[in-house]
Amino acid sequence: MTPARTFRLVLAVAIVTSALGLFAGPLRAPDEIRTAEIAREMAVTGDYLVPRLCGDLFVEHPPLQYALMGASFDLFGVTDVAARVPSAIFGFLLILVIYALGRKAGGERAGLFGVLAWLSLHGFYQYGTRGMVDVPLTLFTALAWLGFVLALTRVREAPAGEGRKGIFAAVLLIYAAAAMAQLSKGPVGLVFIAGPVLAGVLLTRSFFLWRTTAHLFGLLLLFAPLAIWVGLLRSRGGQDAFEMFVYQSFLYRIIPVKGYLGGHQHGPLYYFSHLPGMALPWLIALPAVLTGLLTGLLARRRPADAKQSVACFLAAVFPVGLLLLSIPGTKRPLYLLPLLPALAAATGVWIALRAKAPATSRLDQVTFVILGLPIAAALGILTGIAAALVAPIHLLSPRTASTRIRAGGLLRRGFSTARELIGTRAASRSPVTVWTMAIATVLGLVVVPHIGSHASDLTPLAREVETAGVLGPDLVSYDFRERDRAVISFRTGVIVPNFDFPGDLARFLDSRESGHLVARRGKGDLKLGAHERRFTRLKTWSIGRRTYDLYRFTK
Repeated sequence: MTPARTFRLVLAVAIVTSALGLFAGPLRAPDEIRTAEIAREMAVTGDYLVPRLCGDLFVEHPPLQYALMGASFDLFGVTDVAARVPSAIFGFLLILVIYALGRKAGGERAGLFGVLAWLSLHGFYQYGTRGMVDVPLTLFTALAWLGFVLALTRVREAPAGEGRKGIFAAVLLIYAAAAMAQLSKGPVGLVFIAGPVLAGVLLTRSFFLWRTTAHLFGLLLLFAPLAIWVGLLRSRGGQDAFEMFVYQSFLYRIIPVKGYLGGHQHGPLYYFSHLPGMALPWLIALPAVLTGLLTGLLARRRPADAKQSVACFLAAVFPVGLLLLSIPGTKRPLYLLPLLPALAAATGVWIALRAKAPATSRLDQVTFVILGLPIAAALGILTGIAAALVAPIHLLSPRTASTRIRAGGLLRRGFSTARELIGTRAASRSPVTVWTMAIATVLGLVVVPHIGSHASDLTPLAREVETAGVLGPDLVSYDFRERDRAVISFRTGVIVPNFDFPGDLARFLDSRESGHLVARRGKGDLKLGAHERRFTRLKTWSIGRRTYDLYRFTK
């Protein structure tokens, strides 16, 4: 396949995948629906700088993704599809970046395999198409890595004495992408970029990167946008908003202290139990990828050529990033998403190198066997079923011997193909990887959209409350979580005041003669006290593991 045709294929795949992501089911709680509600309030109020959730300050992240989603709502209306438009654009660009990374390390074939590996990762279908701040963070992180790869390639491929020319723009790209990553999710975006890039400099001996004036402009480009936003946040939201972002959303996430409100506190080994849920099926190939792409470079005393250096860098990103993520006290499986593009690109390079190699290491051979076993088993079962269906035809046909021969041939062909798939010959490696990608992609499209927090989605409650005609200034909620409030506000367009403490609710009831209350049962069970006679239960919902009640109260 020519480079032009390969790029057109990647472009088509990127367009189709991004379009499918727009319609990947309803918005999921908690993160996606919460992000959408913050964006809706931006669109309604016109304030695109200070994020608010149900009217309250929400400065967990800078406003980039929220502002883009709010602009999408202005253009297309407040819908689930419009909420995912920015993420679809980011996802489209990310596929092109992954292709570029793989192509720089192993040619067009490696770039294509890298894209297919990305599209078959479980984490991509779980989070990669969702309307969340982690999607732009993933794009800008990968874009910064591409800047490092471009600088590395230009020096390694340049004639003698001209190696440092032309890296100015590439280094600026690293800083610009890091600045956008910080505007997406705060200073953590810088960590995702700086750690792997520094490791890449050491592994590939690319110390020339320090000797360029681009760093002077890059540092200004890196810190100015976030500093300007933090200053505006302090002037518009006050000192409380400033401290909430600096301490609760950044410092306390690294070292949680007493009073930290974010949660998600886990030990250093947390991610090792969650890797399969994010990185399958290519987590199986990770040992072979690391060994195959790193060993040869580390054994050299001289700097390797451009492609070997890029391949080494891509292989190092995932383990280095995983180590950095394991240090902070707060952890979630979602945080692994920005590391997966590098894993996909490195896997694509490994596949391209090993698919046609006449001899490979024992680890490579074992990896292809493990990848091929499920495919071979499925193929063997299907051919056995087909043969069993063909064989009884002799009862209806006079050509009994011919039918039996045909059934036996079908079985032999099926098992022969299965045996080839789990073999170690070069001819069997491309089919193994292609089948693995195809099966993982089908499972991702069919199964993953139905896995998640749909069971705890309060959309049915919001719709029925709206239909009942009780929305308005006289409706309040009690002990609703952040996600619950976001669902009701986004689905109805009405922000319902919430009370977390019985005393606050009692004072509200003292000031009102009538109204409606929707309350969540649980640790915050409703204690009405002297007001109990005023309440009449109208409706009860069992959603997920929680029960919600709608009451009418009168004087």
